[in-house]
Amino acid sequence: MKRIDRKFITVFIPTAALQFGTMILMGNVAVAQDISPPESFAYELYSSSTAELFWDRSSTLGLNHKIRRDGQPLDIISGVSYLDRTLSRGSAYTYDIVAIDSTGNRSALATLTFSGWRNNKNQTVLPPSGLRADVYSSLSAELFWDRPVEIELSYDISRDGALLETTNGVSFYARNLLPRAVQNFQVFAIDV
Repeated sequence: MKRIDRKFITVFIPTAALQFGTMILMGNVAVAQDISPPESFAYELYSSSTAELFWDRSSTLGLNHKIRRDGQPLDIISGVSYLDRTLSRGSAYTYDIVAIDSTGNRSALATLTFSGWRNNKNQTVLPPSGLRADVYSSLSAELFWDRPVEIELSYDISRDGALLETTNGVSFYARNLLPRAVQNFQVFAIDV
């Protein structure tokens, strides 16, 4: 019987190197699969030109987020919100976001679609509701009102029939009031 001599080093070094290389490769694949797409991806419309995107922070530290609108890159950020001030009234938008770790591994896409403000001239413009005033002194007071959420509005503020200001806010500070006089303010909603 012939005995076969194997050199221990020649048999196991290539195997060890192969196993080590395989473990690294598998480690990279596992990291890529462990990056979850941003969760609770949502938006808030602030005006006809502005919306903010939000998502939950991942438990994986050090992620950046690549944001695209309609397939076009917008930004890469490390935060959990993005403000877009470049919308057009009535347009529909599709945003997607991908999380990227420090080695370039990417999560699956999180996607959302929404339409911006619509300008429907046949829609009834609702008057401001909840009109109230805080009197600060005999010379000053502040008017407040509530805005309907369905449409973007501006407001004309008048005193005794004379236009004082147009604002897209929900308050007006009135100064130089006449002491002991009745002040008649009107707030008119305008669809812009």
